[in-house]
Amino acid sequence: GNSIFAETVDGAAERLTQDGFQLMLGNTGYSQELEDQLTLAFLGRRPEGLILTGTRHSPATLKVLRDAGIPIVETWELPETALDLAVGFSNADAAHDMTAYLLARGYRRIVMLGRPAGLERRNDQRRHGYAAAMAAHGLRPRFVPALRPAEQQMTAGAAALHDLRRAHAEADAVFCADDIHAAGLLFECQRHGIAVPGDLAIAGFGDFPIASGVHPRLTTVRVPGHDIGRTAAELILDRRDGTAIPDARFDLGYEIIPRETT
Repeated sequence: GNSIFAETVDGAAERLTQDGFQLMLGNTGYSQELEDQLTLAFLGRRPEGLILTGTRHSPATLKVLRDAGIPIVETWELPETALDLAVGFSNADAAHDMTAYLLARGYRRIVMLGRPAGLERRNDQRRHGYAAAMAAHGLRPRFVPALRPAEQQMTAGAAALHDLRRAHAEADAVFCADDIHAAGLLFECQRHGIAVPGDLAIAGFGDFPIASGVHPRLTTVRVPGHDIGRTAAELILDRRDGTAIPDARFDLGYEIIPRETT
């Protein structure tokens, strides 16, 4: 449902079609059970390779993947040891650097808004990066959980304003784990007459199209969604052709994008 993942799919498909291959797409909806089912279904069709979002897999799927005998590319994370190949960036470092940017702007009572801990690994990595940056400045991390399902991120961001004002009325900035939550929070602030950034600064993650379309424009972390997909496809094609691959992990980095909400 998020445009940044569509960019990753587009990047992979564009590169694969250049060499005459087609992309089959499955959506897990963050469900481990669905990933297990899709992995078996796709491997049953004898694919040239498999691209996975994330690095969290069930023990049964890990065994199947290790025995598959085809290139496996995990994306959007950088595990210390890749299952086979990995393309992404450090979610923890990106969140740390965004928090450090907010601290450099003078904000001290920074709250992080995201999914509850333990539900999604990339979200957890961003929580750790934020907490580390706060701790480095002797500040207490503050979290507000977005309790609605992943497909309701805009509504979850808006609903979180009530929890934020109740639990952390002193907050002067909110770092949201993605731009959709941030946009929902921004719109709700505007509905309640809360000035952004005058009363509350807001930052997001992803640099989705909405980030530069809202007013005021959203400070965010830009990540290379399209390049992640294209690089993953290139690795599969290189492995198929016998081209030497110098490393198992490919860090494509990120960029802090300062805009008017902070």
